[in-house]
Amino acid sequence: MRRRLEEASVSLEVALTMPVVFVVIVLVLNAAVLARDALAVQGAAREGARVAATGATDAEVAATVRGALGGGLAGVTVRPARRVPGELVTVVVRIRSVAGVEVSGRAAAQVEPAAADP
Repeated sequence: MRRRLEEASVSLEVALTMPVVFVVIVLVLNAAVLARDALAVQGAAREGARVAATGATDAEVAATVRGALGGGLAGVTVRPARRVPGELVTVVVRIRSVAGVEVSGRAAAQVEPAAADP
């Protein structure tokens, strides 16, 4: 009789802890996805800033960013529109993560002298 009570107790403990373990696993996986997306967006912003500093148009910068993200949808903002040698050009990239959260990255680069607008 005592053995059956112990077995029932163990079954109940497992039944109560499994949902908690499942939730923890899902949270860890979501955190990993967000971290991966954040790194990808930051890398794409850096790539866009490098291209923008060489005199590329905003459309070329956006194409470079989307290419760095594997062709995914991304919002790309390049500021300022007119690039002056020695000043900073900033690229901001925004995506919607698989986890449903907006992830953004920002990078800046100094405009190269040969890349200035005429």
